Amino acid sequence: MMKQGFKTDMEQSPQKTFVSVFKWWLFIFMTVLLPLDFLYRQGSLLASLSPLQLARDFASIVVLCAIISLSVATIAYLLSLSIFSKGAEKIIKISTIAGYLFASTIIVDYSWQWMKGMLVRLNISYFVNYELRLLLSVLIFIILIVVSVFIYKKHQYEKNSKLFELIYIINIFIVISSLLVTILSAYFSHAENQPVKIVNKDKSVVAHPNIIIITFDSLAAQYTSLHGYYRQTTPNLDKLGRESYVFDWMYASCNWTEPSLSSIITGKYPCNHRRNEQYSYIIGKFRNHNLALLLEELGYETAMVWSSDFSNPLSSNIRGFYKLLPRDTLKYFLCESGLGPNPWLFSLIYDSRFYKFIDNSRHWLLKSSPESNQIPRPETSFSMAKELIGQLKPPFFLWIHIYPPHLPYISNPDFLYTILPEKVFDKRPSYERLPVYDVKDQSNIDKLLMRYAEHISYADAECGKFLASLKESGVFDQTILIVSSDHGEMFERGFWSHGGPYLYQPLIHVPLILHLPGQTQGLRVGANVSHEDIAPSILDFLGVKPPDWMDGKSFKPAMEDKNLDTGVKFSMQLSTTNSLPNLMTRSIAAIKGNHKLIKYLDWNRYELYNVKKDPREKVNLIDEKPEIFSVLKAEIDRLPGR
Repeated sequence: MMKQGFKTDMEQSPQKTFVSVFKWWLFIFMTVLLPLDFLYRQGSLLASLSPLQLARDFASIVVLCAIISLSVATIAYLLSLSIFSKGAEKIIKISTIAGYLFASTIIVDYSWQWMKGMLVRLNISYFVNYELRLLLSVLIFIILIVVSVFIYKKHQYEKNSKLFELIYIINIFIVISSLLVTILSAYFSHAENQPVKIVNKDKSVVAHPNIIIITFDSLAAQYTSLHGYYRQTTPNLDKLGRESYVFDWMYASCNWTEPSLSSIITGKYPCNHRRNEQYSYIIGKFRNHNLALLLEELGYETAMVWSSDFSNPLSSNIRGFYKLLPRDTLKYFLCESGLGPNPWLFSLIYDSRFYKFIDNSRHWLLKSSPESNQIPRPETSFSMAKELIGQLKPPFFLWIHIYPPHLPYISNPDFLYTILPEKVFDKRPSYERLPVYDVKDQSNIDKLLMRYAEHISYADAECGKFLASLKESGVFDQTILIVSSDHGEMFERGFWSHGGPYLYQPLIHVPLILHLPGQTQGLRVGANVSHEDIAPSILDFLGVKPPDWMDGKSFKPAMEDKNLDTGVKFSMQLSTTNSLPNLMTRSIAAIKGNHKLIKYLDWNRYELYNVKKDPREKVNLIDEKPEIFSVLKAEIDRLPGR
């Protein structure tokens, strides 16, 4: 930390106060915060973003930092005019102490983040509850106040250094350059927002039904009673399945949220939509390649209820949803202005010690409230969906993504302890640990699985209430309804949760239920289908030929012909930033008929399974089935966009 660089004599004018405070806070943001944050994230940022995206996102953050610095300086200017009799001296003292406190907190925060990274690399699990975390935060905060006051007292009368003035000139140059980059970026990006045109529409299709998609987060097919799980976890989905098409072999396009949901709405493989990394997003004209804009061209009103930042279409830079709940005003402005969602900026905010301190304090204060245990709750998401249905004019397209049964697996009191009575893993969160575990911990993982099963039942019950409301209002019989999940969840092989390099069945085999308007008879469909097939299938039901940029194929023919071969389906995990260091590899699975080949790209390793005869994937058939291996390997090697 450099020495404090301000005159604090009582003769300074409010104008000089403004300049001094602006210089000081711009220094903190530009010379302390941004370099530390970039060093902390540089591996992920460079893997996720193109040079153009990186420059644009950095420029936006710089401009925001300059605006904040100007705002603080303006407040200081106004206060020096109206409140303090000694004007500049008191304002600069307060600003300087606050600046030292802020900068010290930043340094401690990033040091702690790096230390946590070391724990991850050492494969160390740790358990910290919210109360202890809050207490530690308060103690650190008090210590930093004392240290900041001490530093200020030691250096407050020293004059501006030449180094400080040079840094200020450099910072101003960066701010002006960033402002130009931001303006040019917004201009050229805005010019790419052209409407998507419908081609080859079947003129005989006149009426358009409503379309509702419901996706659960982390719902594995094998843990639903819909797909034979021995616990009755999904009675409401079971009931819906008895009057709908149930696809027994639906595969997620990826084992974590953003790539999977992007495939559902774009109809593209993850290798083609390229929303694969922690900070990546869809760019250019490709943000217009999605089902929502196509349906808008057909006269649909489009809306979505998202439940986490990972499921927010704005986070992927996807256009077309003009009614979004919860509302995300800042991100909507960034995306519609052409600046992009800038996940770097939002990660910087959400990862900061200040945001976490406020968030942890909120949970601590609300510890007696059920809202402190599970946020967001499915009943809240479905309530928002009902609100939107009341606003939308038919035909409408509504996508609802609910958070459960995603971890932490904490249900409401009606379901908590119904499967696991033991008072463990029942707080938000009562544990923090790595998704890899030793075999000796399997008993604890089995308990987590029971909490997960409770969470599935909770999500299913709320979904059942929403479906009942659709039937009561008459919307159900006028709607194409699709229910699925973004990915599954794993509790075996030394790995739990999702993400990482693995593409085993618990992670990518998910439910898919399709109900057509007026349908009363249920039917099981045995063909292999995937996330990429959902968008082209919806268009097929509407008499519209899917555009060439969609990779998926309509599964409508498979509903009519039980023996139809739907070809090869793919699931792929192409991220290098959301895997643990000892599991750093990308992977692709190709599924055809009964067989699945998994290729670990960076390990150059293959696994081949007959998933219908060997659902636990215990027997690697690489040596026994060389002809099947060769066929599926060739399919992976010829993937478009690779």
